[in-house]
Amino acid sequence: MPNGFNSAVERWRKMSLEEKDDDLTWARFEGLERRIMRHNPKNPTEAAGMLEVVIDMADGREDGLDVRALKAVRRLLLELQTETTSSNNRHVLGAT
Repeated sequence: MPNGFNSAVERWRKMSLEEKDDDLTWARFEGLERRIMRHNPKNPTEAAGMLEVVIDMADGREDGLDVRALKAVRRLLLELQTETTSSNNRHVLGAT
């Protein structure tokens, strides 16, 4: 079953690469951002998706450390999700 949040992140990724040359397209893009940022993540992958949006809006520091820190946290969350998925697969297959 598709995850509505993950679908919203995928749409946001696609729209972030496109021109937003009219008010309706821009409003849809901002609506996706709001939906993503209001979400309560249920796993590290969803949290990483949220951070991806925040990273895109960051860049307030001249030295770029804000973006660097957010990317490091996102990378860790994705690694945790991979480890969790791997561990669950081993458990299902009867391995320890």
